[in-house]
Amino acid sequence: MRVSTTQYRFSHGRDPRGTGLWAFEMGAHGRPSETYFAQGTYAQARREATRQARAMDYDWVQVLPKPPGGLRAPTPPPHQENPAMRLTPDERADLQATENRRR
Repeated sequence: MRVSTTQYRFSHGRDPRGTGLWAFEMGAHGRPSETYFAQGTYAQARREATRQARAMDYDWVQVLPKPPGGLRAPTPPPHQENPAMRLTPDERADLQATENRRR
């Protein structure tokens, strides 16, 4: 399956290459398209995207241009502190002393 790089080349002035988070749009005529994200080198991400497109019976795949600042993996929700897991000041001092000894 051929992967179109037209939008990427128009936006960046070169062929896609390198390592990072890549976005691909895939679809089939008469069906809504879907965006697919893959991490790794462009070659690895392209292979993964074409496998996914074939598995979903899509006809075409195109690599999408990266927005200014690049793509970032989704951040997990902030950690909710468990009140039962709070350290007392003495426990915190012991933990810090242990970490300092490791250095």
